[in-house]
Amino acid sequence: MYRSGILKPRLKTADHGAVDMFAPEDLDAFLGRLLDGAPPVKAAASLADMPSAAKKACYRPPRSFRRFSTGA
Repeated sequence: MYRSGILKPRLKTADHGAVDMFAPEDLDAFLGRLLDGAPPVKAAASLADMPSAAKKACYRPPRSFRRFSTGA
């Protein structure tokens, strides 16, 4: 979405070794467009925080975060 121009950073700083900054209102507007017309979903009966989920899955937290972020 970033590369295609759908989301544009408010401050483009990645060229200088920093992280590009996005305005919260731009992100909120994007999320509004993304969810517009989406059917409501029922919330899960129980949710867990990442450390609890990692413990339940018998993973060390750093590995579970890596799995969460990379899908591996």
